Amino acid sequence: MQQNTAETLYFHEYFSDWIKIYKQGAVRQATFQKYQLTLKRLVELAPNLRICELDRRKYQTLLNDYAETHERQTTMDFHHQLKGAVLDAVDEGLLKSDPTRKVIIKGKEPAPKKTKFLSQFQLQALLQNLAYGDEPNWDWFILLVAKTGMGICGFYPCCGYGCSHPLFLECLKLGNSGQIILVANGFDGFTNHPILQHFYGLPQPTAQGG
Repeated sequence: MQQNTAETLYFHEYFSDWIKIYKQGAVRQATFQKYQLTLKRLVELAPNLRICELDRRKYQTLLNDYAETHERQTTMDFHHQLKGAVLDAVDEGLLKSDPTRKVIIKGKEPAPKKTKFLSQFQLQALLQNLAYGDEPNWDWFILLVAKTGMGICGFYPCCGYGCSHPLFLECLKLGNSGQIILVANGFDGFTNHPILQHFYGLPQPTAQGG
């Protein structure tokens, strides 16, 4: 029975059943979606590969084909997801040996990393081109970020060093979605700045007689 199954069952069919049985509902949705993406690529690369034909050479060829358009780490992830199903196929008697043994992981050169910060020169050029009006606006807000070292966090309502100090930290939600939360880390002197008081709702400083 198992021999007949191995002779007629495609590898991508086995993998599709495998992720439904062992992964669906057992892993996070994001992880399961990665398994589904692996299945999609498997169908594209080896639509006619049967379980009974899966040996070390064919499995290595499959990984090599995948690696032509993916970086090495992505190819490693692809291999790890396939390997779980392959080892179960060995345990079930569909494969006589493990075709993933001594596999070689390849991949294309990593893409250049994008710069995610401004240089000091770029920051100064940006600040010189802002339009500071009499009322708080986004240009004032950019200045506030630059001068106070404000952090940006999209997951937690507050974070960072010194967050326990009431004068050092206030949180501000932007937009109706509430998905962006900005955290200011500074020092006491900045809490008296009128722009900071406007954005953060801090009390206005009382006038002191001379």
